[in-house]
Formats: sequence, C-alpha cells, structure tokens
Amino acid sequence: MTSGGPVGSPGSSGTAEGGLVVQPLPSGGAVQLTAFGTLSTLSQAAWLVPGALLTVPSLLIVLIVLIQAGFATAWIPVTRRVLGGSRRRRSVKPAG
Repeated sequence: MTSGGPVGSPGSSGTAEGGLVVQPLPSGGAVQLTAFGTLSTLSQAAWLVPGALLTVPSLLIVLIVLIQAGFATAWIPVTRRVLGGSRRRRSVKPAG
C-alpha cells in the first residue's frame, strides 16, 4: 500500500502491486463514444468476417435439422403404405 491510501482512492498513485488503476472521468463527467460511421471500412469488415464465419455454419446446421425432420415426418406414411398397415385398429373380441 502507498502512504496516500488504498489503490484507486483520491490522492493515491495507484501503483500498488496487482492494484486496479481507475482514471477519473473527463471534465463534465460525460464519456464520448466513437460513432459507427467514423470507423473505417477495414475495421467494419474485421467484425463482419467473424460474424459470417459463425452465422453461416449455424444456419447450415439448422437447415440440415429441418430437412431431417421433414424426411422423418414423410417416412411414417411411406412405411405404412409399404408395409400395408392401416390406421384402423383391429378390435379384439373377448374369448367366450
């Protein structure tokens, strides 16, 4: 600890080992963010490329699952027709 008080408190140097140095807000207390329009095309592409690399495989997986679900849904009537099954259940007559 420094003689000025705990790290990050007013009047401290913030150089304690492993301490967090917090800078004060600029005058007026407002923080200015960079507008999206001021970013260069290269920096915009730097965000779009990883987004596309994550989105395209995800959409392909969803598409594959939907196709498999469609085939599974169509498989039930096809197997009933091939095997000759009917939707009616045969009534079982009691013995006697």
